Amino acid sequence: LVTGGGDVEGAISRLRPPVLFQRVPQLKAQAKRWRPPTVAAALERLLQAEMQCKRAGWPVETIIRRTVLDIAQLPGRS
Repeated sequence: LVTGGGDVEGAISRLRPPVLFQRVPQLKAQAKRWRPPTVAAALERLLQAEMQCKRAGWPVETIIRRTVLDIAQLPGRS
């Protein structure tokens, strides 16, 4: 909704189930940090991790931990 020109507050108010009012400020802050290119990079990283998990050899927990750490750092890189 925000990418299409809507405002963050309007998008948050349309979420179902509704966001607990105490969490709205945190969600707004995250919405400002996670721009569409950053979200696309995170999704790409998740797809790579899924492919790695399906191949034999590496422990799944290691792949997941590395992926979560990589994704957590993405908003700070932009």
